[in-house]
Amino acid sequence: RVSRERLAASRALGELDTRLLATTQQALTEQRKAASERDVLLREIYHRVKNNLQIIQSLLRLGSRNLSEEQREPFENAVRRIGAMARVHTLLYNSPDLASIDFKDYLDGLVGEIADAFGAEERGIRTVLEAQPMRVSLDTAVPLAFIATELLTNAYKHAFPEDRTGTITIAARHEDGHGLLMIADNGVGFPD
Repeated sequence: RVSRERLAASRALGELDTRLLATTQQALTEQRKAASERDVLLREIYHRVKNNLQIIQSLLRLGSRNLSEEQREPFENAVRRIGAMARVHTLLYNSPDLASIDFKDYLDGLVGEIADAFGAEERGIRTVLEAQPMRVSLDTAVPLAFIATELLTNAYKHAFPEDRTGTITIAARHEDGHGLLMIADNGVGFPD
């Protein structure tokens, strides 16, 4: 009799284990499906945000066509800032984790775009990028993108007047447990 009770209890535990395993597998499958759907939706949102930002850039460019050079400058600054955000969303769209970007990849694209916009090669301005791969969250990436855009814009715009040539150096690396971004030039510098 004890043997039969043990056998019945063992069978009951086995059935319980089987049901628990099946329920767990079903929950995991549903969780994976939900995560996959979330990833698809996030990618679509990043893509749409990037497209909307590019449309705004185009509208600002169109709106500034008939303005004087002095009036056009605020529009160009806004276009560059919007471009900085659009680039972050492009990288997020292509990022494997959808929550961070490789800031080195960001800088690669940014440096080329701003150098071209200011005719760096024609002006004899050399750009050196020394960046390590560095994952940066969305909350950090956007303000950091603005800072990098502003610093590079100022360097190309003001450091090399009157056909002066020189070098702009951009470095991004890990140092003492933190990320470090440095943008420097050997241009005219600031007045006393």
